[in-house]
Amino acid sequence: MANEPKRSAKTEVLSMRMDPKTRFLVDILARSRGQSISTVVERAILEAADNAVLGGHGDTKTWRHYWHLSEGVRTLNMAVEQSLYPTYEDECRLDFARTHWPFFYMAPDCKRPKSWNVDVLWPAIDHYLDMWEASKSNDYFKTGKAMQQALKNAGLLVPDWPQKIAEKPPEKPAEKPATTSSGRGGSPDWNAPKGGDLDDEIPF
Repeated sequence: MANEPKRSAKTEVLSMRMDPKTRFLVDILARSRGQSISTVVERAILEAADNAVLGGHGDTKTWRHYWHLSEGVRTLNMAVEQSLYPTYEDECRLDFARTHWPFFYMAPDCKRPKSWNVDVLWPAIDHYLDMWEASKSNDYFKTGKAMQQALKNAGLLVPDWPQKIAEKPPEKPAEKPATTSSGRGGSPDWNAPKGGDLDDEIPF
């Protein structure tokens, strides 16, 4: 019988140290609200996060701008924001995703992640990073081909890799403007006689 895939835990254990006074305050809040200590801490964190303004340069963002059910998507979202102090590893993963943007994003501006692709590729992101560092000097597209195979195995559409560069159509030569002997309706004909038409009568 095949083993069922392991599901990620819906909750995580967070260990924290409290002095006796803080521990007492948490217990008082829990009793007065009829809540568990975990719920009191969760609600307090949520209220603080809602009131926190994130981002720089006048941006007004909250944690909701970065949150996503996909771990990979929210990691990429946070790695972009320098005010959140991304780690070196975060920046390496972000640079890799941007270099291979057709796998991770909807467009070259790298603003909208492809969550379905990220869900497949992100569990092995460090493996792909190691492959990229080892092979890019002699086979620049090797890692992308490996990711193509992973997406294909998952039944997803596989992006073109390497990307095809559209050829620029040749420019048409500029057309010369039509000329007239009278100089009207176009450029003047410099071979035309000066001083008007030959038929004009010259008074004596």
